Amino acid sequence: MKNENSLRMLFIAQSTFTLSVADSLAQNPKTIVSGVITDRISALNYISSGAIGVLDAIVIELSDFSGSNQSLSTTTFDELILNIRRQKTFTGKTIALLASSNSNLAAKAFSMGCDSYFCFDVNETRVDVMAKEMITSIETGALMISPQLKSAFYAYCNGAIQVAS
Repeated sequence: MKNENSLRMLFIAQSTFTLSVADSLAQNPKTIVSGVITDRISALNYISSGAIGVLDAIVIELSDFSGSNQSLSTTTFDELILNIRRQKTFTGKTIALLASSNSNLAAKAFSMGCDSYFCFDVNETRVDVMAKEMITSIETGALMISPQLKSAFYAYCNGAIQVAS
């Protein structure tokens, strides 16, 4: 049963995998998925409205595809993170969910300073595991990094990977 102590989360994502994670969390009694936003303009409007002040976490998908103004591309990821940081009422966690373990994509996420980093897993059975890891990250404040991203994270921390311009 959900209560006032449930973790409130927002998802900004487009992929089926990320939407599956949001569905899994919506079924968990510890979490409330306040919304799933699938396009850039709606995400920016939601963030600027100040509604994010009640959230415990925002999960933002980072894909290495580019597309229309509506797509959630790497440029949009940067823009969303910067707009979230401008909202002084938001004190929750920002969680990056990367579409791949590509080192350039990972470096982009690491450079934005999110609180945790997860990577899509082709094994759909891991959806519930990832959902539980996200809850742990929010509750404890622990930096969580998916196994697929650990080597890229260490390389980034040691200066071996630079953020592509």
